[in-house]
Formats: sequence, structure tokens, C-alpha cells
Amino acid sequence: MKKLISEILILSFLFFTFSCTNEDDKTDVINQESSIDSYLSTTFADSTVIINDGAARIILNEGIGSDFLEVGDSVKFYYVGYIFSNGPSTVFATNNPYTFEDLDFELTDQDSTVVDVKFSNQFISGLNKGLVGMKNEEHSYILFSSDDGFKNNDLYNVPALSSLIFEVWITDLKKN
Repeated sequence: MKKLISEILILSFLFFTFSCTNEDDKTDVINQESSIDSYLSTTFADSTVIINDGAARIILNEGIGSDFLEVGDSVKFYYVGYIFSNGPSTVFATNNPYTFEDLDFELTDQDSTVVDVKFSNQFISGLNKGLVGMKNEEHSYILFSSDDGFKNNDLYNVPALSSLIFEVWITDLKKN
């Protein structure tokens, strides 16, 4: 009987601990989204901002042509990934040879300086959502909470529950 009571207490403690952690994560995401909204409204009030299911794309330089990136199209792009802290802060990844030297940061992918893919939602959720609708030669920021990033996982040099912002330059877009 004592063993059963001990097991029930342990399971109750674990359930309570994981429930609180889950609630804390939700609170963190809500706070991140509030911080993102504030950043967008104060810093980019006069800019074109497109929200796609939680990911914000801030257009810095409008692209050319009438084609928009959709799942299944081929795209080449440069990127710099930053941890978001009231704006771009710490760089955690880049494939842009024009900026990595200025940042004193090694290229994330030494074999390829331009991501060349058939776009099919293979990136983290927020980046996938932000890329949809971009035009050829567009330069944008894509910003999203940890809910669309790496969630509650430490990954590479990105702490758990980090909002992310990617600076993206589309260099080529082909409709498929």
C-alpha cells in the first residue's frame, strides 16, 4: 500500500511539473508574440508587413515580377538567422558571404553559399510560412516566436524558447 501511495505521489508530482512547464512555455510564447507585435508596430509602422499564420514578413526591398514563391517552386536565397531580442541580436546561422565577414561568423554551410531548393516546407515552420509569397529579388525579415521555431529545444547555438528573425534575400525564383 505504501508503495502504491509513493508511486501515485511521484506520478502526481511529475504530472504537475510537466503541466506547469507546458503552461510556462505557453506564457513565454504569448510574451514573445506581444514583443514581436510591439517591435513591428514601433519599428516598421510605415513598412509593408505581411502576417502568415504567426510569421511576420517585413519587406525591406520589394521584389520584381509578378511571380510569388509557393510550395513546389524552386528558390535560391541567402539568409542570416538571428535570435530576436527586441530586434535582430545574436547571429546563429548564415550562408551569406557578404555579411558573415562583417559579423565575424563562419558560414553555416561551407559547401553552398545560396540555398537552392524546391520549396516544400523543409525549413522550420516560421521560415516556411514567411517565405511563402516572396518575390524574386525580394529582401525581407521573417520574424516568429519559438512556437514556429525550435520550440523548447536548445539547438546549435539557439537557446530553448527563442524567437527568431531571418534576413532573407531571394536571388532566384522559378515557378514549377
